[in-house]
Amino acid sequence: VVLVVLVVRFSFWFSLCSFATRNPSLVLILEGSVENVPRRTMKTTAAVLLLATVLLGLTHLASANSCGSSNDPSSDFLVFVQYWSPSCCSSLGSSCNASLVENDFTIHGFWPENDDGSWPQYCSPDDFSYNMIRNLTSELDYYWPDLKIGATPSNGLWEHEYERHGSCAVHQSNIMHDEFDFFNHTLTIRKSLPIKQWLAEKNIVPTNSHDYKTQDLIDVIYDHTGQNPLILCSKGNVYEVYLCYSNDLQPMKCPSGVTGCAQSQFCGEYAYFRPPQSN
Repeated sequence: VVLVVLVVRFSFWFSLCSFATRNPSLVLILEGSVENVPRRTMKTTAAVLLLATVLLGLTHLASANSCGSSNDPSSDFLVFVQYWSPSCCSSLGSSCNASLVENDFTIHGFWPENDDGSWPQYCSPDDFSYNMIRNLTSELDYYWPDLKIGATPSNGLWEHEYERHGSCAVHQSNIMHDEFDFFNHTLTIRKSLPIKQWLAEKNIVPTNSHDYKTQDLIDVIYDHTGQNPLILCSKGNVYEVYLCYSNDLQPMKCPSGVTGCAQSQFCGEYAYFRPPQSN
């Protein structure tokens, strides 16, 4: 993406310089000497400048939001992502192990990301080791369950999240140094975010009978964290909540790269906050 943007920008400036060389009126317009420029030439030059502005804006947007993985293991911050467990189960359909569904927000992952929307992944050749987190499994089973039928600790969500994302988080962080630290600190952050409880205090509770204003959910979380969360929906239902943290695990505003890449999944003005489906 970056290479394409650079090529487009070089071509743009080269073309504009060539146009200016062949059309001295462009220089006069840029200098403000429009009284010496014929009306027809003015219209043509204005159209060229307008097109140039649009192209430059598009290349800026492309470079600002990479929205893809990067080969660079460094990262600018971390995104803490929670599922609304019933919505996650609904998205899995018949693959969901309904017996594990909590009527609560559970961890999806803790992801290193960059300001431009790119992210590192698979930063270490070391494999996930269940033995390193054996003492955390009772809490992980509750706060970070793998809802997919047939998943096991050594071949499921924990393994995937650590090898793809956690290996990069410990590479960058001054606080998390190994697999145990990654899972332990992620659990600590989750326990500091009882979002369902906060919402219930404002009478926002899971129901199928009506929806809620998305901004009301955002305001409740902001009141407790000091940061605006990103709330994502699936088919009009609250699905995930994003909160951003610095590499030293302090809450921070999510950069525009994250908001730009996730924008297509943002909830609309209203969203349903549904309870688990009854069997």
